[in-house]
Amino acid sequence: MLSRMFDKPLYLKRGNITREINDLEDAMDFLDEWPDAEKGMTYEMAVKACDEAYVGKIPIDAARETLEIFARKERVLSSVEELLPKIKVGGGGISGPVGPM
Repeated sequence: MLSRMFDKPLYLKRGNITREINDLEDAMDFLDEWPDAEKGMTYEMAVKACDEAYVGKIPIDAARETLEIFARKERVLSSVEELLPKIKVGGGGISGPVGPM
């Protein structure tokens, strides 16, 4: 059985929601939900790459890279740093919001 996991996740945002994309299934779900009016050439390339990786025609990392290109073009690519709360490290320790109190 082919592994369909990405070597590292992509974080894609749509509106106020950021999704962690770990594998081809996550990627295809994200692409399936893309609005018809916004589907263009890079969208089609991402779908084709995911489909081909799913059946083993191209490597998983090639599909991930194509999805990342699509996400950058559409300005939906996020990063782990954007998801984490801002933490200040000072002389006496850590301060700032770190989670629910």
